[in-house]
Amino acid sequence: MRFYAFILTFSLTSFADWEVKIEEDIFEGKNIYVSSLSENQKGAMTFDSKKQIIINNGDSYICSNYYTSYKNTEVSFKLDDEIFSQEFAISDNNKRLIYRENLIGNGLTISKSDFTKNISKRSFGNRGIDVRKFIDLLKETKEMYVRTSDSCGNVVDLKFDMNGFNKAINKLLVNNG
Repeated sequence: MRFYAFILTFSLTSFADWEVKIEEDIFEGKNIYVSSLSENQKGAMTFDSKKQIIINNGDSYICSNYYTSYKNTEVSFKLDDEIFSQEFAISDNNKRLIYRENLIGNGLTISKSDFTKNISKRSFGNRGIDVRKFIDLLKETKEMYVRTSDSCGNVVDLKFDMNGFNKAINKLLVNNG
């Protein structure tokens, strides 16, 4: 009976695992992914070697904010006592949120504060997350809360346990600089 209790306990805590996946593509080369499920296992967050942050919030359809010419929505982060927001692009199938540094110039901006100045970079007059600085900050964080809200009124809250993030993300950084 104790054996079964151990397996049940392990499966309930597996959300804290940050996993590393390496893919080879004949056109794009090697890409490394570091990802974890949210605590409720309904969402996921991924960092990749192309300096992308990808969030699957578990929503079947993410509605775009229509005040711009491209599909995006706001994502809020809570790290320790700091709360800030960053606009993310929406994938073609409207199921994932994607952030890349090269989209800063297209208007994907971060909220302005003394805190965000330390984790952001400028491009064409806009400011957005510097992925490497954000990763360095996450290495010191125990928990990360993410809130996505879209123009259809859907609000999704996700919590990520950052235990194991350091070890996993270092595999990406060592191979990617």
